[in-house]
Amino acid sequence: MNFKDEFYGFYRNDLSIDSITKENTIIVFDTNSLLNVFRFTPEAAKKYFETIEKVQDFIYIPYLVALEFHFHKSETLLLSKVNVEKFKSRFNKNWNKIKSEAAKTLFSSLTFRNDLQQEELSSYLSSLLDSSELGIEAKLLEKISSISDTQKATFSSLIEILEQKTRKRYEQDWINEVEKRGEERYKKDIPPGFNDKNKKDSRGYNGIVYQQKFGDLIIWEDMLEKSSESDIKNVVFVTSDGKRPDKTDLNYKVLVGKDEKGKDKYQVVGPRIELIEEMRGKSGASFYLMDELEFIKRFSGSEISNRMAKSIGDILAEHANSMSSLAPQQSKDMVQAFKKATSSLSNSFTSKVKRREVTDIFELEEKLNQDYNIMDSLAEYVEDKLSNMDFEGEYFSGWGEFEDIHILSSNIDEYAFEDNFYEITCTAIVNAEVEFNIVTKNPDFEQGEEEFFYESSSRDLEFTIEFTYDMDYDMFENIVIVDYYFI
Repeated sequence: MNFKDEFYGFYRNDLSIDSITKENTIIVFDTNSLLNVFRFTPEAAKKYFETIEKVQDFIYIPYLVALEFHFHKSETLLLSKVNVEKFKSRFNKNWNKIKSEAAKTLFSSLTFRNDLQQEELSSYLSSLLDSSELGIEAKLLEKISSISDTQKATFSSLIEILEQKTRKRYEQDWINEVEKRGEERYKKDIPPGFNDKNKKDSRGYNGIVYQQKFGDLIIWEDMLEKSSESDIKNVVFVTSDGKRPDKTDLNYKVLVGKDEKGKDKYQVVGPRIELIEEMRGKSGASFYLMDELEFIKRFSGSEISNRMAKSIGDILAEHANSMSSLAPQQSKDMVQAFKKATSSLSNSFTSKVKRREVTDIFELEEKLNQDYNIMDSLAEYVEDKLSNMDFEGEYFSGWGEFEDIHILSSNIDEYAFEDNFYEITCTAIVNAEVEFNIVTKNPDFEQGEEEFFYESSSRDLEFTIEFTYDMDYDMFENIVIVDYYFI
């Protein structure tokens, strides 16, 4: 017995990029892999789409993939547009702070007898940043806005490719036959698709109706038929669907330990053996499965940076984890949330796919203690009030450089959940230790004496603050110092 023939799925050779041609290889994308062109960072999306363009002669798109793409494209593009608008709004609110911080810190390492030179340099930098001739702010906003324009152009180009590569619409009889076989396959947990066996909804379009629980199987049967039509030797399926923790009907996984949250961590080994064998038995073709990152690495023809690889991997993992936790009703709610967003791009809309719920108030307190926006706001407030504080000694004009602030602890006094758990509005009591340097001019200064007095000091204060915590971006915003007093 020849084991390589008998147990082919265990001995299958790796895909050789050098030996593939458009006659012997098809590359198939699932719906989310196409939509990820618009979910990745701009740099990663550009690289990904350029790779798709490079292999477009190999591409084959099952009809159901194209149909589901159109069902979901609007919400995906809208989410991206909303995020751009939200970022622009946040940029506008923080631009003055950015300028102030740049002017204040850039020359802080320079030491002078007094601060006049440093103030002059800081003022000069601030005026440059404000210059209408340089137009820095306008150029930055234009760059941010160009993300949406680039996505529109990419979408048009992607559609041009897909139109030429998509199978014609299914016949209803063909769908019925696939679903009939699917009932028997799912009873025996034959992949793909049996993880969706409990889905109840159906979807119809242009005269055809299909049960959503059989979506993966319909795409699989489509690929099987395509690979049997001609001399296809390799079928490459680009999908990250198998990364979902609860997805076992596509990839073979092994338990390799625990993640940082103590949950089981699995390593994907490859496609399920049943899929490899079924493809070979029906058409003689070899079946290969890869996610978007692996696709770029193999087919782009160039190296990708570790930073880009990490950003792609993080987005794929985040999307997989969030989708695995969505109940059917949550999926419907997510669509409604997208519809709600169309009424106002300036609202605080965020996607349930990306939300980070904070249901434990102690978790929020921990985030509060670690947040730089909170610390910076308290620091600026103390610096502004410094000369009016009741210190032990008597100080004169010439209040000097503020040094540091340490948040010792916090207590959430009042809180209210708003905007469907996307934001939390709070009033908090924050205990803080304030450390600072005081520089005062000697009022009795004469030649040969010290012109300035330097002293370090610290005080314990309690602040009452109000803020909004944005769970989608994991950020504190709209920070207001209501009151303070010495402990």
